[in-house]
Amino acid sequence: MRMLGPLMMLAFMMAAISSCIVSAETTEPPEKVRLEGGSRSSEGRVEVFLDSQWGTVCNNLWTLREANVVCMQLGYVGADNVFYDGNKFGEGVGDILLNMVQCEGTEQDLLDCPQGVTAGPPCDHSEDVGVECTTTNSIRLADGASYREGRLEMLDENGQWGTVCAQDWNLEDTSVACRQLDRMDENLVDLDWFTAAPGSGPIVTGGLQCEGDENRLDNCTQAADWTPESCDPSMHGQDIGVSCNPSITLFPDGLVILFHGGAYGTICPGDNWDQNAASVACRHLGHKGVKESMRVEFDYDLKVIMSNPRCSGDETFYTECDSVEWAYQGDCSPGTGGAAVICDIEEPEIKIRNDSPYPEIGRVEISLTDPSKFMAICNSTWDIAKANLICRQLGYAGGAVQVFSVGDGTDQVITDLECPDGAASLADCTFETMEVEKAENCDIDQVAGVVCSSSAEDSLVPLVSGGSTSEGVLEYKISGLPALICDPDWSDREATVACRMHGYEMGNATQVVNLAHSKDSFPYSFQKYNFTCLGSEASLADCQMEAIESVEECSPDDIVQVTCQPYKDLDLRLVGSPASEQGRVEVFLGGEWASLTFIISYHRVIRDRLCQLLGYKEYNTGIAAAGDEDPFGAGTGKVLNCSLTFPDGCEDVLTEVSDSEPRNDVGVVCTPYGTVENHPVRLVSETGVANNETGRVEILHDGEWGAVCGTRPVTYNGVHRVVCRELGYTDLQYANRLTGADQDPFLNGSEKIWLSIDYCTTSRLYTCDHGPWGQHPDDCTPSVVTCVRADDDDDDDDDDDNSAPGLLHAHQTTLIFGGVLMVLLVSAQ
Repeated sequence: MRMLGPLMMLAFMMAAISSCIVSAETTEPPEKVRLEGGSRSSEGRVEVFLDSQWGTVCNNLWTLREANVVCMQLGYVGADNVFYDGNKFGEGVGDILLNMVQCEGTEQDLLDCPQGVTAGPPCDHSEDVGVECTTTNSIRLADGASYREGRLEMLDENGQWGTVCAQDWNLEDTSVACRQLDRMDENLVDLDWFTAAPGSGPIVTGGLQCEGDENRLDNCTQAADWTPESCDPSMHGQDIGVSCNPSITLFPDGLVILFHGGAYGTICPGDNWDQNAASVACRHLGHKGVKESMRVEFDYDLKVIMSNPRCSGDETFYTECDSVEWAYQGDCSPGTGGAAVICDIEEPEIKIRNDSPYPEIGRVEISLTDPSKFMAICNSTWDIAKANLICRQLGYAGGAVQVFSVGDGTDQVITDLECPDGAASLADCTFETMEVEKAENCDIDQVAGVVCSSSAEDSLVPLVSGGSTSEGVLEYKISGLPALICDPDWSDREATVACRMHGYEMGNATQVVNLAHSKDSFPYSFQKYNFTCLGSEASLADCQMEAIESVEECSPDDIVQVTCQPYKDLDLRLVGSPASEQGRVEVFLGGEWASLTFIISYHRVIRDRLCQLLGYKEYNTGIAAAGDEDPFGAGTGKVLNCSLTFPDGCEDVLTEVSDSEPRNDVGVVCTPYGTVENHPVRLVSETGVANNETGRVEILHDGEWGAVCGTRPVTYNGVHRVVCRELGYTDLQYANRLTGADQDPFLNGSEKIWLSIDYCTTSRLYTCDHGPWGQHPDDCTPSVVTCVRADDDDDDDDDDDNSAPGLLHAHQTTLIFGGVLMVLLVSAQ
């Protein structure tokens, strides 16, 4: 019995501790809603206290109305933003206690809102809703013509709305403001700022010096000497207005992508996806109307962000519609597809598709819709008068100087183009559009080309496709059209003159770009030119140039290339990759090389500009297809910091970066010009024989053949159609990508994979959106393609000419130097 006393005492103690724990868990807090995970008390993940526990709220049907109730319940005047992505403030734990909440907006407690209990589709913590409450330094847009723009106003410490002074305002400030407003800020092309109509109240801030990566304007530094008086607060003559990027993006197939609540998503194409709902997307993007509302299939990893919109069609964004179910999939389920639209644009968009560094020369293409579907013009309806109109509309005041026929047209073409005398733009003309196969006197390889009158320096000879700005293949103009120089006697003297034209002291006649093509591709011809220079001339135009009449082929070794030296400030080079046309970008400054960094390095315009400076056509958007965020490795040592442009937006000196500091080094995968690309394709049979009918897809790069894999299903990435067309097929009804057991005989598991294709609607495989050459995801299986009917595969094994139905047997599509071929076509007319 003496042992029983301590045991009973221990039992009493355990009971008391348990009682305390239960009491702590079940004691109701003074407020049954709280914000967690934010960097400030006015923002965070919404959590509610219900059934004696704290839990999260699912984002289904959540809007700014529900967020206002939460924020006012916590003592704020309202809410600025909602966030649908649970990662914004971190995912919660425990139960999701509320779902499908629908407040009237007048409730004083979130738990008083209708349907404030668990209901509707299942949720997980990735859908935990967050809010940002209105407090000091909150911002808003006022008196704007659309959801995207307006006068920028800020709440001061006294709870009064006022304006922002335009002093020192720039693009970085605009980017931060739009980010704080929950507007899409990634594409800087459409960002803008302006002097707004005068506001009222105090001038809250000004003299901001944002870096561009801040989340809020009040995180930016401010000029030490700025005061409201420097902006004349009585007049409000310097109130800043901003125009943010569209919060809607149209994919190439018309799929509508929304950015709202800090997340991207699609629209469920239910019964309410009609002309009115679709017109909101088109109006938001600045277009005049809708051509078609529709549904498309897609395989993007995107959630439905909106369903059942009920709109009049006059709104500028879906938040203005009478009724919208946000963050709710509605009747959609996997495989349902997404809402899509074809918008009617105000003015036809015109582009000159060029395969050389000369932007004024190339194939003319026109788009009448957004998403842009560009169409070539049939050459039979093309003349110098129409070319003059188009060149002037593109900004070439001198009009056109030459028209010609060019190949590689489009499936849809413009025919019967007629423009009245005195037409000011293409909008004044009449024309028809149709499939090229149905157009009379029109061929996909005979469409309209133009040379517009340019004020650019004609004597400059661009260097293309090199590993730096100081080397490459020499481009030249012959008879007004781009060409390469075939000169067997090219020497260091001529190379020095060419390099002097680019500001270098000397040059060498070295081969830096691999132009040798394999025995499986086809020969190309050149008119030969012999330059004879002393080496002291200022320009190649000062040298003796003689055309050499010859029918012989031009050896790749005779195509003129140069390496210039020594390096000069702001030269660029590509490093970090054994393959050409790609790499981490480094800049030469003050006698040393350093990595190049930008505030927003993923911006397409920045990378396009870098590729063009390096002698390439453009940046390839599919760099992420390889699944590696840093495919060319991180640099070491110093960097040159730039804002949004190169070189104008860069600092004057290099900055030392320690190994422990984060880096934002820029890498690019560039697309070469057609005049120097060396990327023919072929199909390889089960026995390893190259053919044009069925086999493993291979592409040539740096003189070596390698396979191609697709990161998307066959119906989406389009590799089979592009390959068959490139091999010369005009009838693509049998083009298909083999899968499963059908593809296994063509694969041995040891194939070198050159490319992982992300998305492809172009006419050449190397121009598709792809990852870095030689890099690919582990699960990316090489593509196997057939271009012929299944029972035709084995019919022609012994046929020497590899004939196939619909094959253009002249093999023009596999010629390497398209720009030079264009010169020969013109001269033959």
